[in-house]
Amino acid sequence: MNVDTIQMPRHTAWNAFQQYRAAVRQKYSETDAALMQGYRALAQGKHVLDLVAIMRQAGVDSAGRPKLAICRADAAQVACETWWNGSAEFGCGDQRRNAAAGRIIRLPPATFPRREGVRASAQVPLIPPAFRPAADLRHYSLLWEAEWVSAPKDPMLLRPLGQNLYAVLAQWELTPLEQAVLRGPSPS
Repeated sequence: MNVDTIQMPRHTAWNAFQQYRAAVRQKYSETDAALMQGYRALAQGKHVLDLVAIMRQAGVDSAGRPKLAICRADAAQVACETWWNGSAEFGCGDQRRNAAAGRIIRLPPATFPRREGVRASAQVPLIPPAFRPAADLRHYSLLWEAEWVSAPKDPMLLRPLGQNLYAVLAQWELTPLEQAVLRGPSPS
């Protein structure tokens, strides 16, 4: 999966990080905090992506389903719902519990083309041990090319930075064995 990321020289990002950190210390705003986290990730040499921009760029398939899926890394299944205005939600399990637990990722209107709403669900990729963070998976997200009817192939492990920014921590290809396990048992 190839997605455009935000990049800049590390020293430039470090200077911007320090400026935003000072601003956040003086008066907190979610925008300044997201920018501070984004600049810190860039200063550490990480790639940062703008989720709305890459979802717009990827678009939808012929059935109107987003070509990319995203959800918290601790999920087993993701459910996606798009609306007539091009907005979407990605979540897992019970929607009311999801909203209360911060398990829904919302994308604004005009992210996708305007059309009749669509619902879809997909299997969430496994994170191989080499890329699995030591911290609780609920603090991370996964982004992948959505396979709405079969197992995913090439996910990215992301750390939310705030607003629509995410730091890319790892990217890998699932092996055929991992894909087979995700597909589950064959019908009897």
